[in-house]
Amino acid sequence: MHSEDRVTIRIATPQDSTDIARLHVASWRVAYKGLVPDSILDGLDVSVRADSWRNILEQTEFPCFLALLKEEILGFVHITRSRDSDKNPSVVGEIAAIYLVPKFWRQGYGTLLMKHALNTLINHGFLDIDLWVLEGHPMARRFYEKFGFVPDGESKTLQKSGLVEIRYTKSSN
Repeated sequence: MHSEDRVTIRIATPQDSTDIARLHVASWRVAYKGLVPDSILDGLDVSVRADSWRNILEQTEFPCFLALLKEEILGFVHITRSRDSDKNPSVVGEIAAIYLVPKFWRQGYGTLLMKHALNTLINHGFLDIDLWVLEGHPMARRFYEKFGFVPDGESKTLQKSGLVEIRYTKSSN
């Protein structure tokens, strides 16, 4: 991140859903190229994703945060209570999604968003924080490990792609 950059973080609104969807699809197509079948990546639809994000942003208890440089969205992070049936959602938070525009990778913006998300979850009293990551995605795994996340032994196979996600966890202490 350059010192002249004035990054702001704000809560996303339903009006941001198309911009978030566009970023989400673009990031997926770069981050998951070679991991996720091309047919899935090619089939991603911004308008379908925008509808999904609009629904999330209208109903969520916890926010999705946007990182902006001037008016340009660099990335987003969505936090929530744990959605896993084996976790207590009153004490376990979750990083549900974190994505950046690919041209802004490795410039410190993801770290800024992650720190903001972790601080928000900790300030809400969550004792542990979880997230799911593709097993075969070493760049993402290294990023999460940098913040103290470790695999907890749980995994799931995604129906559409057959890919395996593993759960990472971190104590808020």
